[in-house]
Amino acid sequence: MGFAEVTKYNITPGWHQPASALGVMINKKSWDALTPELKYVIEIAAQANMSQMSAYYDHLNVESLKKFEQAGTTVYKLSDADLRTIEKYAWEWVEQQAAKSPDYKKVAQSYFQYMKDYAKIRSYNEPFGHGRNLSSYPNIGLK
Repeated sequence: MGFAEVTKYNITPGWHQPASALGVMINKKSWDALTPELKYVIEIAAQANMSQMSAYYDHLNVESLKKFEQAGTTVYKLSDADLRTIEKYAWEWVEQQAAKSPDYKKVAQSYFQYMKDYAKIRSYNEPFGHGRNLSSYPNIGLK
């Protein structure tokens, strides 16, 4: 079943998925047993795969948009005000989870600290950079 058969609307941007996790997992004991040269080959192959998949997804998005439009699907872009409202509710949830779980808080702090630090670089690259800077951050002890 195609997207247009399920709904008439496509809402962008994908605020629910701010990034794709493309990675490789290798058992630590097995990794430690590899030679430095083989580790290097695997690291380069993983990086190449990440670049290829990012380019593939960008291309796929172009083709998908054409299909949506041909099928009569309405593509709606959320406003900055809409995104700020979503952030507000999302941060409430993040803060609740961080208060419940030290592990969650540690991961969330790492993720959002990076997003906060990276925002300055992204703002220098506007309008040519990828993504969007957050308008706020959850209150979980960021610097």
